[in-house]
Amino acid sequence: KLSTVQFENYVWAMKSFSKLLADNPNDCETVAWVAWTYQQMALPDDVEAILSQTICNDDLLQHRLELIGAMNDLTQNRHDKAAAKLESVYAADALYRSDRDALQSMQGMTGNAQNPNLSWKLEVDFGYASNALSSSPNDPSLADKETGSPLLEGDFRITLDPWKRAFARAVFEAQVTGQWLMSDDAENSSYGDIVLRPGVVVDAPNFKFGAYYRPEFLILHGGDMYEEGPILFYTSHRIELDFEIQKWLYIFAGYGHRTFRQRVRTRDEFDIGAGGFHGLGAGFSLTWGASYRHWFSVGNMYDLNGTNISLALDYRIRDVQFRLSAAYAFDDYANSDGYFATEARQDHALRGTFQVWSPALAGVRVGAEFKASRRWSTADDYDYDDDFEDDDEDDDDDEDDERFDEYGFGIYDDDDDDEDMD
Repeated sequence: KLSTVQFENYVWAMKSFSKLLADNPNDCETVAWVAWTYQQMALPDDVEAILSQTICNDDLLQHRLELIGAMNDLTQNRHDKAAAKLESVYAADALYRSDRDALQSMQGMTGNAQNPNLSWKLEVDFGYASNALSSSPNDPSLADKETGSPLLEGDFRITLDPWKRAFARAVFEAQVTGQWLMSDDAENSSYGDIVLRPGVVVDAPNFKFGAYYRPEFLILHGGDMYEEGPILFYTSHRIELDFEIQKWLYIFAGYGHRTFRQRVRTRDEFDIGAGGFHGLGAGFSLTWGASYRHWFSVGNMYDLNGTNISLALDYRIRDVQFRLSAAYAFDDYANSDGYFATEARQDHALRGTFQVWSPALAGVRVGAEFKASRRWSTADDYDYDDDFEDDDEDDDDDEDDERFDEYGFGIYDDDDDDEDMD
């Protein structure tokens, strides 16, 4: 059947596809072939009729149908309708690679389409955290303080890819994230993070490779025992490699150096991992990831071997999106005997998240999220849950103060664990 399309025998192809569609009326992939064949036969009314009768629960195929509809609108000089469909596809989280190329081509045909060489995404969250200090719940400077706080979070990402059709090309990515904790007790743990990512991409039909340089700067609103905030808490410089195979397997690795204000925590770091996306049908899809990391720290008590595993189940119905996800992290500070606690510190962390997102309107979605997390640690100072209450005795606080004075720990003492969970 596909060979008849390849050789432009559209009439014969339509006979074959029509029979297949009659046997499988809800098969969106067949609908896409039929609509596209109608388009090649210059039958715009037939294209519109079959697309108007079809809604796919599979995100990727639904976006493909929207692209075919936009193509049909362009041939009929309905540029405003085409632009609206392209805007919806442009806001999609994922597309088939061939559909990305089609999107880029059609965007240039509409006067109010997005710049295909520049893409950006902004996410703004407002909510409440029952334990806003979970990254450092038992810091001695925070004793007897309220841990809950309203919060405002922002995440802005931009990608510049001016030579998208080139086999090998330069790209530039940047990300700015921040969290403002609004309560007086938690405000000093607010932060801003800046990441730059210039790189080179090699893009083949079934394989994509990227090599990037990634500098990062974390700014903490509060200070430490040496200086009032805001302060530059750490900087890092990394080389990162990405491998994308087909559309379902992603492999990544990175190596770099991270410099902290507390020199004892400064380290070289290495990580490697993989992830993937799988459509399950009936509107469901599965995203997974797993990684390993190792830190070589100036103070060997911060040397670490760690693993992360994450799993997300997505469901979409009429462009309303639901996501249920879970992440697990294990950290082993094998050389930390007598530092965090009597025995070497080991952490197990678990986080669960539920999200729901509205249909896109002018490229904007509105959503709601509930997130719960828990960490079990052999070092009591790093054991927390989202309903954390400080039950430490005064003797324990005195012991923490001694360690605080010796190494100058700040209020953002254990940021990396939560960062890695994300």
